[in-house]
Amino acid sequence: MVGGFYYRVAMFLIKALTSEALYDLLKYIGTPKVEHWYTTKQCIRNFLACILMSDGGLRVGELLQLNIGDLWDHKHARPQRSIQLISEKSKLPRLVPLNNRVRDSIKIIWDFGWSKNRRDNPTLPAFTTHKGKLGKPMTSRQLQRIIREAGQAALGYRVTPHMLRHSFATRLLKKNSRGEARTNIRVLQILLGHKNIASTQVYTHPTSEDCQEAVDSLD
Repeated sequence: MVGGFYYRVAMFLIKALTSEALYDLLKYIGTPKVEHWYTTKQCIRNFLACILMSDGGLRVGELLQLNIGDLWDHKHARPQRSIQLISEKSKLPRLVPLNNRVRDSIKIIWDFGWSKNRRDNPTLPAFTTHKGKLGKPMTSRQLQRIIREAGQAALGYRVTPHMLRHSFATRLLKKNSRGEARTNIRVLQILLGHKNIASTQVYTHPTSEDCQEAVDSLD
């Protein structure tokens, strides 16, 4: 009973992954455990799904609504530079810029993860199982299980998709060596697709390093 209590408290406190933990998680997810085409395709798919949440701030529902054409620019034969979507909760239109790591991963799934039958049809779901000729759309439960099990194996604790989105917000507000945040909370509100700024503030919280720096700055 006591052990269960402390586990629940720990999970409440772990809201965002450190850069090191995120690196270890992504490395585990992106590394095939068995040398087989099926396993390799799964790893490519799972890695892209995770960094769209950790580097793009997407929710699970928003991620699984994406089609191949949302990620790949068929006209110019290259990964999209941004994603246009409707925020799952606020229902507001939102533009999600994609960084180089995400775009590189889209190129990999285009080359090795999607079959030719799927690449030629931009309206097909981007994230599917590999059952059947075109695959079946992944469910949120399947993706949650994949991330949960990867977190347990790579980090020793359960990781949720929401923690990846929270990590996105925390990393953007983390201060650099000059004491400057990468962005401000208003920009973060737009990136996360929040209607109210109060919703964005819930995603941001000071780290132990922030608290230490604040105390050390006292004259």
